[in-house]
Amino acid sequence: MRSPVTAALDNRLQALVIARARREWPALNLVPARWMRPVVAPVADRLRRSLVRGTCAVSGAVAVVVLIT
Repeated sequence: MRSPVTAALDNRLQALVIARARREWPALNLVPARWMRPVVAPVADRLRRSLVRGTCAVSGAVAVVVLIT
């Protein structure tokens, strides 16, 4: 089961992906966002995972630097 934070983050990332797609392809403005959400859900999921991994990597590097100094 997904946590509420993960669900909210996924919804926001889906909205951002839809907004970017609509900017790049104006014809997508004719398609309702609720029809596009199932299509962009896997993209938002991969984006969320990569952002979490990047955040963990950066915070780990910062922690090492802080511990060394």
